[in-house]
Amino acid sequence: MKIDKPFRAMDTSFQSYLLKYILPIAILSFIPAIYSEVAGIAFIYRAIFLALGAICTLLVALYPFMKMYARNTEILHTMPLVITHLSILSTSSLKRDQILEKIIERKEYGPIVEEFKRVKDLTNRMNISFSQSCRIQAKRTTSPVITDFLDRFANSSDAGESFATFLKNEQESTFQTYEIGYTSAINLLDLTKEVYISVIAVVLFMTILVGLLPFIQSSPITQYVSLAILLFVIVLISLVFGIKTVLPMDPIWVRNQKKTEIDKKIRKVAIISIPVAVFIFFLLAYLTSLPIQIDIALSFTALVYAGVCARNEQAKIKSRDENYPTFIRATGSTAGVVKHIGEAIERLSTHEFGNLSETLIRLNRRLKSKIRGTESPWDAFGRESGSNLIYEFTHMFSSSVDAGSDIGEASMTLNNNFLRIQGMRMKRFQSAAGYRWVIYGVGAAVGIVFSITFIVIFMMQDLYSSIPGTATEYFGGLFVITAPLPYIAKAITSIIIMIIYSIAGSMVIKDAEAGRDETMLTDIAGIAWVLAAAWIVSDLLLSKALGT
Repeated sequence: MKIDKPFRAMDTSFQSYLLKYILPIAILSFIPAIYSEVAGIAFIYRAIFLALGAICTLLVALYPFMKMYARNTEILHTMPLVITHLSILSTSSLKRDQILEKIIERKEYGPIVEEFKRVKDLTNRMNISFSQSCRIQAKRTTSPVITDFLDRFANSSDAGESFATFLKNEQESTFQTYEIGYTSAINLLDLTKEVYISVIAVVLFMTILVGLLPFIQSSPITQYVSLAILLFVIVLISLVFGIKTVLPMDPIWVRNQKKTEIDKKIRKVAIISIPVAVFIFFLLAYLTSLPIQIDIALSFTALVYAGVCARNEQAKIKSRDENYPTFIRATGSTAGVVKHIGEAIERLSTHEFGNLSETLIRLNRRLKSKIRGTESPWDAFGRESGSNLIYEFTHMFSSSVDAGSDIGEASMTLNNNFLRIQGMRMKRFQSAAGYRWVIYGVGAAVGIVFSITFIVIFMMQDLYSSIPGTATEYFGGLFVITAPLPYIAKAITSIIIMIIYSIAGSMVIKDAEAGRDETMLTDIAGIAWVLAAAWIVSDLLLSKALGT
């Protein structure tokens, strides 16, 4: 990969990006570190400022490469949809330029649209041959998938091979690349489970160590506790974004600006439940004497209803995905007999297709009606199904019907490719199911470790408070008496750790499942309860064992 490609994709150059972004951010982010060094601020704060400056500079420097990787990943996982769409349109009477124009009009295909549009502009505006335009764009693009596709497309065009034959052969190659990439991503997802456990275990060990360090060297313990919390939060955020980066771009829910009534209901309930949860927390904290961990868990319980609504609808969407291949095959075979797609849908609307049946009935009503809204009946059918795959494949089918493609051949192509994508999804869901247990199990460990840390800190403080002497006197020739940590620090730490870990853990589960944001809410509450239970039980058992 050429070093200038990521920057050229952002319409800039390495030198320009260095001067406009990297150097200014580096200077600004290191100012606190330089000031703390000159002012003689405590070493721990100097180290924090220096680390933050380095992290900010590194993130800005890596941003073009991260953006390029995300773009290439999206292309890899969108390419099967584009190839499927091209293949079924190639069996129609449309010319190659008209077919490519239909792909360019489909904004849902993301960066692939940009790649095809550049090929079109080179051909039409620069008066360059189509095959040469493909080769030029193949060298300019940052995506290896697009490079290979355009090179083969150019060679096929020069050899005089028909567009339909090229795409028929290209389908298998594209899906093999897609399946290899998807499988690799799932393997990485499985690997991140081990990484997640290992990294959090190291951070928790360091948390216990940080809790003991102030008693070994003469330093305020508040600084070390703050460092432990900051380290824990930074590691969690890094893990969340790292895991999100390796996952395939394959959302379950439809990506469409026009929302269904179910979408509006879920979003409305979620928006209402968040302030309710905050109100319940402050009410419990003010009126009851329950442990702060229980207050947080109880307040998060208010989020469960919205999460359950989202998860129930997500289960229905998965069920529709399972029934869709049967429906599309039946549509193709029935339309081949009756010779009219509207009559085929009317006949099929009386059949049972599980959770897809109700949506199919509405499609039949729209096709029979002469009234047309802002979207076609087929697009409305795909959107109301809630499934991104159904939405995309249904649009392919309807566009192929409008273009005069062979309905039977188109339906079988859609059926086969849908099943291949669905098969990869099933492997992802199986891997994601195991991730939930990892997140919950580590959450229990987090609660236990922080419980132990604070019990040890307060126990040592209580021990030293009974011994006369100054902060510089040694006890037993080993420990140093330090400035005490206020007891409210435990409550503040509980709030920060429980909120951050619950949200971060639920985000990992949501991304692993390819769900929508509202599905996080049930896991936020569940993780909070596990963490709170582990913390409280650990407090009780250790306090009883130590007689405190």
